Amino acid sequence: MKTGLFLALPLLIAAAPKPAPDDPALVKRLQGYTALPPQTCISRQMLDGPSTYAGAVSYGHGRRIYVNRFGGGCHIEGEDALTVEQFGGQLCRGDRATPFVASTRTVRPTCVFGPFEAYEKSSDHRPGADR
Repeated sequence: MKTGLFLALPLLIAAAPKPAPDDPALVKRLQGYTALPPQTCISRQMLDGPSTYAGAVSYGHGRRIYVNRFGGGCHIEGEDALTVEQFGGQLCRGDRATPFVASTRTVRPTCVFGPFEAYEKSSDHRPGADR
């Protein structure tokens, strides 16, 4: 029995979905920000967004940005709109989002939120310093 598990383990690891490379627009958006510990839930009351990127979505306000990188079979592009199903007063890991192409109203498969990566603008960051 143990031998079968050891033989199957490499197959399970190889079959695990790999995260998509970061969208260049998201990389640019996060320039000058420092990563903070991830959050399980975020309050959307004071947040702008969502902004969509290839494989990710962000919410932000002021010096803080929260990024959620959808995994698995989620297909989301930078120009997609989202219908978000949140259960409770905050947006949390496990809530769902359905991306759709606004111009054609083509609905994509539902995505599940994972942890929210938190970022804060560095105090020494100056606009234009990234160029």
